[in-house]
Amino acid sequence: MNESMILHHYDASPYAEKIRLMFGLTHARWQSLISPVQPPRPNVDPLTGGYRRIPVAQIGADIFCDSTLIAREIARATDCPALDPANVDAATAELMSRAEKQAFFAAITAIPPLRLLGTMLLAFGPVGTYQFAKDRAGLLKGGTVRPPKGAQAQAILDSLMETLETRLATQPWVGGW
Repeated sequence: MNESMILHHYDASPYAEKIRLMFGLTHARWQSLISPVQPPRPNVDPLTGGYRRIPVAQIGADIFCDSTLIAREIARATDCPALDPANVDAATAELMSRAEKQAFFAAITAIPPLRLLGTMLLAFGPVGTYQFAKDRAGLLKGGTVRPPKGAQAQAILDSLMETLETRLATQPWVGGW
């Protein structure tokens, strides 16, 4: 990368972690700008017109919203095409979809509620926990997809881990390169 990418993110974002790992893998130069966990995000909102998701990447005046677009830009800028989600085989694309859709919510709902609440209180404090819960509940309102619970959530995670272990037993990378 000739120009340093600025990553607008927060530490606990799994999508931002995916992008940070890509920077490490490619040895890309990048800068970090920590954003609040939920909107409003004064450092990002003027750039994105209120786009609410994290991470957001910036190279000069170019703004990349969505981790898939950011991954594509890192792949292009670092000449590492394997990082572009469009370049993965069908089995890897299906695995990525499972991880980002089913397993994402399963990982949250598999945690016992009191333990999750305790973790959130430690991380965000009482007011921050309330604001976070209210923000995320608003996102789910009116939606048709419901996160799995208990044993169903654990089964989804176990299945994903089994698939990952099987793939990594025969190849060094999930995507196979």
